Order: sequence, then C-alpha cells, then structure tokens
Amino acid sequence: MRLYFDTNSANADGRYWLSCAGTLRDLELLAVELEAGMPVTLYMEDPDEEGHPALLLVDAVVERDGEHFVARADDRTRRHERMSLVSRVRRLAREEWSLLRDIRLAALTDAPDQFGETHLLAARRSAEEWTALTCSDMPGAAFGTYVAEVDGTPVGMAFAIQDKTDAATGRLGGMWVAPNARGIGVGMSLVRAVLDWSRNGGLQRVSLWVVPSTAAERLYRRAQFTPTGAHKPFPGDDSRSVIEMQLELGNAT
Repeated sequence: MRLYFDTNSANADGRYWLSCAGTLRDLELLAVELEAGMPVTLYMEDPDEEGHPALLLVDAVVERDGEHFVARADDRTRRHERMSLVSRVRRLAREEWSLLRDIRLAALTDAPDQFGETHLLAARRSAEEWTALTCSDMPGAAFGTYVAEVDGTPVGMAFAIQDKTDAATGRLGGMWVAPNARGIGVGMSLVRAVLDWSRNGGLQRVSLWVVPSTAAERLYRRAQFTPTGAHKPFPGDDSRSVIEMQLELGNAT
C-alpha cells in the first residue's frame, strides 16, 4: 500500500507523521484504517538524478506515537520511480486480438483469484475466438475491449458489454491494471471509458460483479457504483462470493 508523505513532517526521532493532507486523502481513497505494524510504501514527487519526473519511494512500518500514527522508514530502501508521462485509453479493433490475448493472460497470471476464468482455459483459445472477443457492434449484443496505455505500453484493460437479457443495461467486466501502473488513475480511466461507451450506446445503467472488500470494489464505489444486494458464488469456488454493483447513468458524473 502506498501512502503520500511529506519529508518535512519528520518528528524528533526521524519518523514521519501520517497526518498530512496527502496521506489522509490516500487513506480515504483506499478506505484503509492504519494499524501499528502495518507495512507501507511512502511516496512523494521528487525528480530523479537525471531530472526526470519521478516518485521518491521508501518502505516503512506504521507505529503509534500517543494518539497519532507515524511511519518508521527504512532509508536503505529509498529509490526513485519515474512517473509515466503519457496515458490514454482506447478501444481495440478486431485485428488487435493478439493484444487482447496478451493483456488478458497477464491479468489471469497476476490475479487468478479475481477472475472466473483460468489462465489454462484462456490460453487454449484460437485466434478466431480471441478475434470474436475483441469487439462487436451487433445490435443487442454489442461489446468492446478497452485498453489503457502508459507511454505506449499496455497496462490495463476492461470489457464493455451490452447485457444479453436487458438491452438497456451495460456490463463492465475483465477489469485489470498492471501492478506497476496502479495508483495513478488508470483504473478510473478504464471505468469512465466503459461508462462513455454505454452512454453513447443509449444504455441506461452499467452493472458489474466484483469480489467484495477488494481494491476493485473500492474503485467502483469511488466511481459511484452501489451494491444492488445481489450476490452469487464465485465461479468455480462456492466458498467465495461476488456481489453485484450498479450505476444509473443519469447519476454518473
């Protein structure tokens, strides 16, 4: 978990107060409560040695100091991570099926417990099957794949799908953001692309299924999705469940 910190907020023994505005903003967005012993990565904007825009990162452990929380940083872990300069979200064309395949397989490798499909099954698809999954503009069965790119490199994806049983409803599925691109707004950009696709297609609402109490659920809540109360077993694992969330497009901002 990354938290903003201010190098000027160090106390007398070199620990950083976790009470500045940027830190509190991150905690609110992540919907996380601090606990003593919690590992975190502190960050702040700081150009690297070559002058490129970058984040200064340092690993730390949360501690209590009276009624407040502080972070004891391990200065040996200080490093710079260059910030992405250009990002965009676009819809894939049918001939880009191999890009969809590569991103989807990367998602299933990175987060197999978040998807109802296994890497093994997806890897067996033929080129024709991947092409069919990329996009369609057929009335009543429209769908599209959106890919997020940072500095020209694909770092995330999401499916926009017209519900097969309710032509007024769109569905968001297959959401994934690469670990090295999380926390910079890529996920929200993908959500907005699906909402725009649904709105432009005359749909009235967008629904989705998500594993509860995850970063994905928190993202959707920030995008104003709310639980419908519906839930069902996680595909292939009846010991887990997923919940349905929905957003009326008239309420979307």
